[in-house]
Amino acid sequence: MAQGTVMPAPKFTGFNNSGVVVSSGKLYTYSAGTSTPLATYSDVDLTVANANPVILDSAGRATVFLTASSYKFVLKDSSDNTLWTQDNVKAAAPFSVNLDITATFGVTVTAGQGVYLSNGSGSLTAGRWYLWDADLDYASNSALGLPIIGIVTADASAGDVGSVRVLGRADVTGPLTVGTSYYISGTAGALSSSAGTYSRLVGVADSTTSLAMTATSAPVPLASISGLGTNVATWLATPSSSNLAAAVTGETGSGALVFATSPSLVTPALGTPASGTLTNCSGLPAASVVAGTFGSGNYSITGTLALAPTKQLYLDGGNDTYIREVASDWMDFVVGGNSMLQLRNGVAVYLNLADVYMGATKRLYLDGGSNTYITEASADQIEFITGGSSRVKITSTGRVRMPDVYNVSGTGAALYIESDGNLFRIVSARKYKDNIRYHTVDGNAVYQLRPISYTLKAKPDAPEQIGFLAEDVEPVERRLVVYNDEGTPESLHYDRITVLLVAAVQDLQQRLTALSARGH
Repeated sequence: MAQGTVMPAPKFTGFNNSGVVVSSGKLYTYSAGTSTPLATYSDVDLTVANANPVILDSAGRATVFLTASSYKFVLKDSSDNTLWTQDNVKAAAPFSVNLDITATFGVTVTAGQGVYLSNGSGSLTAGRWYLWDADLDYASNSALGLPIIGIVTADASAGDVGSVRVLGRADVTGPLTVGTSYYISGTAGALSSSAGTYSRLVGVADSTTSLAMTATSAPVPLASISGLGTNVATWLATPSSSNLAAAVTGETGSGALVFATSPSLVTPALGTPASGTLTNCSGLPAASVVAGTFGSGNYSITGTLALAPTKQLYLDGGNDTYIREVASDWMDFVVGGNSMLQLRNGVAVYLNLADVYMGATKRLYLDGGSNTYITEASADQIEFITGGSSRVKITSTGRVRMPDVYNVSGTGAALYIESDGNLFRIVSARKYKDNIRYHTVDGNAVYQLRPISYTLKAKPDAPEQIGFLAEDVEPVERRLVVYNDEGTPESLHYDRITVLLVAAVQDLQQRLTALSARGH
């Protein structure tokens, strides 16, 4: 039969002892039995806290939502005269309920930690709550019975009386993965998404910081289960070889269980196979293999398989795919009768693939497709291709061409090449410079520079250009000259000529200022 509840008062209404509403009254709320303020809320989600005291309106009303805690209410009039006090008031349980129970803690705990009710195991105090631990059977999942577990709702010290949530929705320390099952962890008081030694399921995450808890139930002791065979309960509690032997009937042989490793199976003997062909067996000692062939099936060699020099280990049903030792410390992998990979100790690696061994016009592909590779475009010229387009070419004379760079614009520092071939960028920040001095540049030097026009010998068909001769600039200002490894002029720092121009302009400005001061 369905059951309902009496409708609660939609709003709190304060009355004095004469039954008259208390206009602008004050409702003070505390933790039950204390004078410690305990918040109430103006919304059902408990996100907007009321002022404490809650100020009633002119009709003596206020919206008050309570938490699951116990309260003490003190109603006063607008002049703070106490009208009445009511202690140990709890909110009416909703249909969707969280079950909290009073607990006495044996250790200091924090909100969101997991605890269990001790039965005294581990030299602890029975009836007190301690941090759960999947590494301890009595603190998680004991054969003697599952202890009651829960989540701490508020911080508490050892010996304090607090509250533990044993069913419902519990706030925990996240982050959790929504929809994932969580177990008691081997870290005391913590949760884990994987089960530990004595772990048990706590619940499923319904948000990143909360857990929908499963119901706690005690196991049925094995000894109370009827219908089990003789000694079966003993073996289930302690699954040893001797207990299993005592529980089974109709067995052949005796002794301890034998698994895949040790001890070796000695008796009973397997006997001699009548057909002479042993199939689908593992662990066959390599030393016992005699001349001939294995039957069809799968074989596992756990020892060392030694192949004499020039012998071959075939990997297919034919005779053209195999591994062989060509000579001492020289291994050859043959596929389809062709040597595809050779490994020599400390000497070389050889790959017989057309697109790896780079003859003329051959390519070394660097991606899973066919548009990114390195190739020898022509004799003594390496070309780097990405996205099907040529990006860099290097000739035998060391010249480097980057066709697409000319079409790319951007901002940044200028790039220069030193006489040894190293690339570097021009920097101008103070942090890169020492021995900084001002006014050490003679602006008049700019008047001594001799502009020229010329064509390049290497490109006689190129348009005529203008500039300076490094040899002419050297006696005027050596700091503008780039020298080669032999110490002779090679090029100019054209970007630094602007420094001379600035100095010259500043010198002219000073002269103009001086002339102006004399009335000229």
